[in-house]
Amino acid sequence: MEFTPSIPEYLWAQAVGEKLLAAAKFLNWETTVDSFAVQLLGNIQNILDDPSLEDCDCFTRMEEILAAWNRAGLHSTRHRETE
Repeated sequence: MEFTPSIPEYLWAQAVGEKLLAAAKFLNWETTVDSFAVQLLGNIQNILDDPSLEDCDCFTRMEEILAAWNRAGLHSTRHRETE
C-alpha cells in the first residue's frame, strides 16, 4: 500500500522535517549522516569493481547495488512488483 499525503500533510511533513534537520545540524548529526553516506558509496564502489559479478548486461551488479541500497534502509521502485 502506498501512502500519498494530502497537501496539508505534505506541508506539515515539510515543516517538521525542516525543524528536525535544523536540530540535527545543531547536534552535529551531520558527521554521522555523512559517514553513513560515504560508507554506502564505498559499498557501491566495491560492487562496481567486483570482478566476480561479471555479466555483459550488469544485471548482477545492479541487483547487488539495489540490495546494498535496501540494506541501508533506502528504497527504490526497481522490481517493486516482486515485493
